[in-house]
Amino acid sequence: MKKVNAVVENPFMSNASHLTVVNPFEIFGLDPSFTLDLKALDRAYFELQKHYHPDKKIQTRSTEKDLVTPNPLGMEDHTVELNASVINAAYQTLKNPVKRAETLLNILDIPVPGQNGETIGTEIMLLDILDFQETIMMCEDHEQALEVMNDLNEHFSEEQHAFAEEFDRGRFESLPEIYIKLSYIDRLRKQVSEVEQQLFKRTSRTH
Repeated sequence: MKKVNAVVENPFMSNASHLTVVNPFEIFGLDPSFTLDLKALDRAYFELQKHYHPDKKIQTRSTEKDLVTPNPLGMEDHTVELNASVINAAYQTLKNPVKRAETLLNILDIPVPGQNGETIGTEIMLLDILDFQETIMMCEDHEQALEVMNDLNEHFSEEQHAFAEEFDRGRFESLPEIYIKLSYIDRLRKQVSEVEQQLFKRTSRTH
């Protein structure tokens, strides 16, 4: 497997030094952006997977890419082994809106809220989350759970749009708060999905 040197300047910060975070956008040759052409991402992913599949023994320098990689040992040179596992992890990151937003915060050298386990969010935001959690627990059948899911999906879509708009306009200072909302809503979506499945199974057993 190839090892690729990776020391890349932060494209957004004029006073940036070198980044020390994996940049999945670089792996697929994409410009950092929250709004992605997912079909283009899929094509790039499958092309790279074919090339770096463990069963392949392809050796070519023409496909090497400069990557931004972590330096867990604190060494001076930053290297990564570009293989199917690294490619798949980068792909899953970009496909997930919350992880994509987190990646962009890292690229911008903006601290990711909640990364150290602290409580995040305003009092109003936390109260809204508690209201949603109570609504989820009050669901009596999977149709009600689906209604809650639809409501959460609408909120999730709105926050994705807000993050993309603020990023594109260069208003980076507002991104952490939107990221917090995305994270909480995504957790609620997972919670209501589990409840909906349980209610659906219960309904199926009674018919």
